[in-house]
Amino acid sequence: ANDSSFGFLIATNPGTARRHFNAVRVPLFRRSVTVAAFTLAGGGVRVEPLGVSAPRISHPPSPSFGTPPPFEDPEGTTLASAHLRVVFAPFAGARIAELGDRRSNAATSIGLLRDATDPQPPVSPRDYIGAYTHPLPAGTFNRAYSCTNQDTMTATRISCSYDAPDLPQGGGRFTRTMALTGGSGELVVDEQMQPRDSRSTARLESISGFAFGTHDQLLKAAGGDGLGVLHGNRLATLRWRSGDVAHVDLRQTRGAEVIALVFVRRSAELRLGLRSVRDAAEARRVLDANQP
Repeated sequence: ANDSSFGFLIATNPGTARRHFNAVRVPLFRRSVTVAAFTLAGGGVRVEPLGVSAPRISHPPSPSFGTPPPFEDPEGTTLASAHLRVVFAPFAGARIAELGDRRSNAATSIGLLRDATDPQPPVSPRDYIGAYTHPLPAGTFNRAYSCTNQDTMTATRISCSYDAPDLPQGGGRFTRTMALTGGSGELVVDEQMQPRDSRSTARLESISGFAFGTHDQLLKAAGGDGLGVLHGNRLATLRWRSGDVAHVDLRQTRGAEVIALVFVRRSAELRLGLRSVRDAAEARRVLDANQP
């Protein structure tokens, strides 16, 4: 809280072994709170309210490629096929929280396919939070999208939209349609951004944080229209239509490979996939083949 009368202690264990946390005393406004010692399993998360009457929240270990667990969305929407499970969060910018096969997850807490604009809107004069706390463009990070189910005979299809008052500058509408066929290992996503100001030169941007460990590899499609993250024999892919992307920005942060795509047009088609491969050579062949 602004006056330090309450807060939260958040403990995460990004490793695979159990970790013991010693007792700690946290000073609050006119008092202090003691958090007793506890042990956290590998990949686990614990949220301890301080000065708040609320239940303790503990999450079990996450199977997400040995990185910190992804954000959990109890109200998330699931699309699933025989080979792929996708969970996205309508209330959190419709970003994808899980791209997996029920045994692993290629997404981090950053999420996949976060909508944003290029250039970013100017920083609000009321933004008092330190810049180091939000190193990525916020975009529609935690804004609520309205989603409707549009299933067909052969595919699960969901369409989501959000009317932003400030993105891009002057406001605009973001829409996305996600489709997954029953036998597919790839999610097809159509993205659009329409500014209210017809004179706007803003472009649509998409930001994804893929789980990325010490021994993982980032692979680039030979045609320049796709990227893959290889973890052991699991390959997570992000592909786009040739000519759709004007700029690709890549950077690694703790436990994640962040991929930012700035599009040529205000509409684009993206494909997210996850599959098993024997080695890096096969992973490169898979990434280069069947481009959209």
